Amino acid sequence: MGVMIIQIGRNDKCYCGSGNKYKKCCLNNDQGTRINDFSPPPHVLKQLLKEKNPEPYLNIVPSVVWNGFRCRAIWNKVYYRPIEQTFHEFLIDVLLLTFGKEWNDKQLAMEHSERHIVMKWKFSYADWTRRSLEKNVIKVVEGIPRYGAIPTGEVKAFLQLAYDLYCLQIVNKLPESMIRRLRNYREFQGVRYEIAVAAMVARAGFEIQFFDRKLKAQTQCEFIAIHKKTGINIGIEAKSRRRKGVLNEEGVWAETEELRGDVWKLFNKARKQKPEEKPFIIFLDLNLPPLSNLPEQETPLLKDLHKMIFEDYGKASFENRDPFNMIIITNYSYYYAGNENETPNGECYMALSDFPETEISQREIVLEIFDSVRNYREIPEEV
Repeated sequence: MGVMIIQIGRNDKCYCGSGNKYKKCCLNNDQGTRINDFSPPPHVLKQLLKEKNPEPYLNIVPSVVWNGFRCRAIWNKVYYRPIEQTFHEFLIDVLLLTFGKEWNDKQLAMEHSERHIVMKWKFSYADWTRRSLEKNVIKVVEGIPRYGAIPTGEVKAFLQLAYDLYCLQIVNKLPESMIRRLRNYREFQGVRYEIAVAAMVARAGFEIQFFDRKLKAQTQCEFIAIHKKTGINIGIEAKSRRRKGVLNEEGVWAETEELRGDVWKLFNKARKQKPEEKPFIIFLDLNLPPLSNLPEQETPLLKDLHKMIFEDYGKASFENRDPFNMIIITNYSYYYAGNENETPNGECYMALSDFPETEISQREIVLEIFDSVRNYREIPEEV
């Protein structure tokens, strides 16, 4: 996602440069081009579905302007939103609705330093929006003028979580237990990564089957991914490295102490959670500041990770097979950039096993997952 789109307020200065307020200048003309009191006829709606399909495996229904509202569907619910509201603003609404009004009210009553990281991101988003509106940066989306600006690290983290929640709710795969864990300070980091991984896998064309956490044994993975086209079942495990002072964690972030991979324990635990007779993919989140300022071949961390997986763990062979088919290491840690710097690029790395315990007859399936991971930071401007 290059820019985040926010609406032009009625009382903002008009984008045409007249100096008048938008409501007294171009608002009526703009509304005349986009307000329609009737929903599109079936053949028009079918064409819209074909053209506006940024996530082909999720069957997202494009928004429709009807009777003075922009209608957006999530699973079996329809949301009637203001016509001017952008898709990105709708995602923020989805996130806040997911956390719930009671949680929101309690958070607002706290001192800012004591608030959940998501509430802190909400305030960062509000501050970034104000600053962006002051810059008066215009972007035209589908012929409609919008303000557009590159998000800061914290705003991007906020919006990315919102998009992941939206995608899982689109396919009705966001258990209430996950929502409760999201609200919990201590559990937030782990479940945030589980949600990110589930959303990436769903966007790659898989059905998600979560385990009941009350019944989940220690040897079970996070969820089963069922490939929609072939029916192949793959076990998915997702683990994120905790860092002091980051994502609700106590303590203070110290780069000299924390700037290392240090995911051996996560890997060692994850590899033991392979489901029986199923292929297995492990996701590991480094949760470190962006590493993209160094070429891959010059990044010591990657050399350490490669050594950990293929040397310290033991070289696989026909007789001594790996429990995993693929390890995906991610570092989409936008929040390290704060609310002043532009969104940094995230990183992802893949390691395929030549000798997995359970083979996949169509190896390109796992590559489809990695392709979705590589596109993680892309969020549609509109659906």
